[in-house]
Amino acid sequence: MMVMARDDEGKRPFLIGYDYGMGGLWGVMYARSTEEIKDHYPELVVVNEWPKWMDNDEFTRMAENAYDIDGPP
Repeated sequence: MMVMARDDEGKRPFLIGYDYGMGGLWGVMYARSTEEIKDHYPELVVVNEWPKWMDNDEFTRMAENAYDIDGPP
């Protein structure tokens, strides 16, 4: 798993998922920790290992449109 660093305030990218029952959504969120994401957005799952279909290119594309934990929901 490739991890891109982000210098501002110690944030780094986390792969997140949202399961809405009949499917789900994937994204990347910059945060300081897994706990910070869980505290702010308990409905999201922080995924520690990429699914088999995901590669570095797919993760990079998602990271280009990443959410920031301090930004609007």
